[in-house]
Amino acid sequence: MEKGEAENAVKTKKVFVAGATGQTGKRIVEQLLSRGFAVKAGVRDVEKAKTSFKDDPSLQIVCSWS
Repeated sequence: MEKGEAENAVKTKKVFVAGATGQTGKRIVEQLLSRGFAVKAGVRDVEKAKTSFKDDPSLQIVCSWS
């Protein structure tokens, strides 16, 4: 592993996506995860989100609606 690769492996970029179970939000979450980002997905329905996304340690689902 080269020096730049080691630095990138340690510094994971984190992104919050509001409306993550919507049509556009879901695509954005999937693209970010596939590119190595850590994603915090803001959703209204946590149970729906759990069935919408694959189990991924880089994905955190949070309720953003009360």
